[in-house]
Amino acid sequence: MEKVVTLDMLERAKRVRSARKFAGVSLQQMDTRHDIPLSTLRGWERPGTLKNQGLTLKGAHRLVKALLN
Repeated sequence: MEKVVTLDMLERAKRVRSARKFAGVSLQQMDTRHDIPLSTLRGWERPGTLKNQGLTLKGAHRLVKALLN
């Protein structure tokens, strides 16, 4: 599958990873405690394929809700 990565996607991915790490939450903890699958988290943190466009607005709401709880 062709890689389609924009600077915006990379910046969002960097912010997702930084926010999660700042909150002290691992990928595994996000999966088990907040019911966000590992594959989704990996996609948010490492976007690139046509199927995976990175973090969406809906995903951002899920992430913020999880990090605040």
